[in-house]
Amino acid sequence: MKATQERRRKPRAPLDSDAIIKIGNDRLACRTLDVAVRGIALTGTMHSKPGDRMQVEFKLPNQRDWISVNGVLVRGEQRRGRPVWGIEFQNINHRTVGQIERYVREFLVGEARERYQRRQANVVQPRLTRPPRNPVVPPRKKPAPQKKSGPKSQYAIENNDLKKIFKAAIDDLEK
Repeated sequence: MKATQERRRKPRAPLDSDAIIKIGNDRLACRTLDVAVRGIALTGTMHSKPGDRMQVEFKLPNQRDWISVNGVLVRGEQRRGRPVWGIEFQNINHRTVGQIERYVREFLVGEARERYQRRQANVVQPRLTRPPRNPVVPPRKKPAPQKKSGPKSQYAIENNDLKKIFKAAIDDLEK
């Protein structure tokens, strides 16, 4: 199985669905195991040898239509007691490539997200200490009013001067 992984040139995503293989006039039902842009792995009874040309029909999840692709059997092996067939796609159209790429990418992104979430769940988070429920807060003191200081303008009038001016104005009115 390790040798199989080394031969792969494109990322794969598991795919568990029905498939039909057409070899000449024969139609064989089988199951898909995984899929990539360049090929598919199937399991089922097939009497073929590497190099045989065939047509593979399968369906991706959330797709309405079946995908039909020509391919070549590149290997057959036993995996966990069942026959596994590796088929390399031939002359695949751009639309089909896009559908498979999207499916594999969504799987890889979802798998990476799940791995990250599992890692985060295993990391011990530091426990934050909570403040007491009814903390005692000392009353705030009001700041003392500050006197304005700074250079006085030539037009500035002191409070005492204002009192004198108003008093003089009132005296003038009373006279």
